[in-house]
Amino acid sequence: MVDTTNFTDKSRFRGSDENLHLTERFTRVSPDTILYEFTVDDPTAFTKPWTAQIPLTKAKGRIYEYACNEGNYAMTDMLAGARAAEKKALK
Repeated sequence: MVDTTNFTDKSRFRGSDENLHLTERFTRVSPDTILYEFTVDDPTAFTKPWTAQIPLTKAKGRIYEYACNEGNYAMTDMLAGARAAEKKALK
């Protein structure tokens, strides 16, 4: 479980503010699936807490970190080059 508080006005989510309380749970429900559940609680922005669930299924092959690189338009080309190099190394 991940329990996050201490948000600021710089980290708004759909009108929330420093009263935002985010609770996240990761539960393995099968050998290939983790259920990601989160609850958003902010009495300033919402009339009551709300929860969502997203099943995360095991991916085939490698997965790569996703980083938010705003304005980094070269990332696509860098990754394409790395994938091409991997294919060449496998031959």
